[in-house]
Amino acid sequence: MTTASFFNDFPNFGDFIRRNLNRFPLIVELAAAAFAVADPATPAWAKAILGAAIAYVLCPIDAIPDAIPVIGWTDDIGVLGAALTGVASIFITDGHRRRARQLLGLE
Repeated sequence: MTTASFFNDFPNFGDFIRRNLNRFPLIVELAAAAFAVADPATPAWAKAILGAAIAYVLCPIDAIPDAIPVIGWTDDIGVLGAALTGVASIFITDGHRRRARQLLGLE
């Protein structure tokens, strides 16, 4: 799936994220990870790790329910942090982060 086809399938995704930025810790890194997954230069194993982390963060069912204030995000941050630590330093580029900030209206 390319970035263009993703936004064709989910045209209001960027608006949803912009409205809820303050509710999502590490949102720029999450969006940058999504751009890295869509990048053909990213190897399949790295895409699998990043894709699984993104899916876990966005999934409403997780180890600690997100409805619990503050504590509900700790498992999401841990999973995303582990994936980003292992993969981000190698495969998430400054270009991915720049595109993520543009998408989120932060640049």
